[in-house]
Amino acid sequence: FDYVIGREHEIKPILQTLVYDQDRFQHKIRILLVERQRWDRGNQSNKDASRLVRDTSYKASWYLNLCEDSEYRDSNLPCCFENGVEELGKLDKNDLVTIVKQLFSGKELIVSDNALRETLERIDGSGCPLYAYLLAQQLSGNQEDYQKWTRYDLLSSQLDRDKKRWRKVFKGVAPTWGDDHPAMKLAVLATIVRTIEFQDAQIKQYFGDIDSIVRREAIAITSGNLVNENIRPHEIHALEPDLLGEWFVLFCFTNDLEYKEIMDIAWRSSPNEAAGFLLRIAQNFFKLPNKYWLPSPRALLHPDYQSEADDNRSATEKLLDHIPPHKSHYKLLSEVAVFIAAIYYFENDLYIYI
Repeated sequence: FDYVIGREHEIKPILQTLVYDQDRFQHKIRILLVERQRWDRGNQSNKDASRLVRDTSYKASWYLNLCEDSEYRDSNLPCCFENGVEELGKLDKNDLVTIVKQLFSGKELIVSDNALRETLERIDGSGCPLYAYLLAQQLSGNQEDYQKWTRYDLLSSQLDRDKKRWRKVFKGVAPTWGDDHPAMKLAVLATIVRTIEFQDAQIKQYFGDIDSIVRREAIAITSGNLVNENIRPHEIHALEPDLLGEWFVLFCFTNDLEYKEIMDIAWRSSPNEAAGFLLRIAQNFFKLPNKYWLPSPRALLHPDYQSEADDNRSATEKLLDHIPPHKSHYKLLSEVAVFIAAIYYFENDLYIYI
């Protein structure tokens, strides 16, 4: 399971069934829970657990949620391998350079290894291999001004490369980022909530009956593949990998797609996934350059209006500030709020005691 926070309600019954019935299985089964926060570090951030958060409980909230109503809530799950943690560190800089050189598909790479190392460190100091892949793709088409590229440039360029493929499925003019087009809205919504069933009552209430053409167009955007015209799709999945999908959503919102209505339908149709998405964008895109900020409503209505400092905020902050449409959603939001608060304090070099 990739990401646990916000999905505990799905994962818990599976784990409990496996634990309670483990003696009946002929073979051993291993379940991997991929999450940024270790289960044994309370509400601490992995970035710097020693200084960011001092927690009175050593168990993470998501772990306690998985063990809720279980005899193992106050002890370790008997199925844990050793201490139950396999911590993934960042890749070595030389390994990242090797990835770039192996994936480069241009005529000749004229950028030196040292320059590649410096560029990768500047773009992303965490050692994420995705950015090495994206850098290789970008260098394969253009090696000019690579010293100025940012992670946002690489992500946006990948979206543009994908668009060259999926635009072919559109009968008329294909939409671009932020267009008020049903296929674009469905693609954004599916990426927030991970999966949409086109016949879902909440989805039909907002979109109405979705014909096969729009379904195929939306799927082409998230998967990058063309869909057989003889097939009537029943569901659409998120644009992946997660980092690219999250950026796709934020990029559409910064290009004038109305975020409030999309987030409202996300909360109504899949509240757990909506809360989890907010946590992920806070982890990956907490601070954005000014070009990805959303103007205040007053600035949109009155072009001469001089915005105050707090009026214009990043797309991430706007989504985090958005109030869910129903009070029943507040509990889910509160469950991820503590992690988001920890990220905020870390980004601003502060401490938080829980």
